[in-house]
Amino acid sequence: QAAGPHDQIGMHAGQSNRHPRSARRQPLPSPRRCLRRCGAVATVAVVRVASLHVYPVKSTRGVELTSAVVEPWGLAGDRRWMVVDEDWRLLTAREDPRLLTVAARALGDGELKVTGPHAAPMAVAGALGEVVPVQVWNDVVPARHPGPDADAWFGALLGRAVRLVW
Repeated sequence: QAAGPHDQIGMHAGQSNRHPRSARRQPLPSPRRCLRRCGAVATVAVVRVASLHVYPVKSTRGVELTSAVVEPWGLAGDRRWMVVDEDWRLLTAREDPRLLTVAARALGDGELKVTGPHAAPMAVAGALGEVVPVQVWNDVVPARHPGPDADAWFGALLGRAVRLVW
């Protein structure tokens, strides 16, 4: 049986998530039923989001949002693009802080507009690019390489050969 969002409500230190009368492992009953039958105390957490940002290109400037769509892998449009070095390894702002001068805005699925202090803004379409293996930390994952124009745009900013991938 799948666990629900209320499974930990009314828990006290040392308690398991099993109903006190049951030896089988199963989620707690609904909060209302648990209050009636278990005598547990329900707690409610209030969360306030102060700001919400996505980063269309990893390690570039964020885009503030008023709302977002949550997908199974994170916020829609967040870090779907990245800059990689000549060996197809992720390049971050820790390695080159000039990436933070780039403002990127997703235009659609696989489309991007980048703006920086060094060149005119550029629109990039990555959905039709060649599939290449890229290294992100300890993983190798497939990505699409939109081509040399975007590579040259980021290369001019960073002063070295890099590639943009989606």
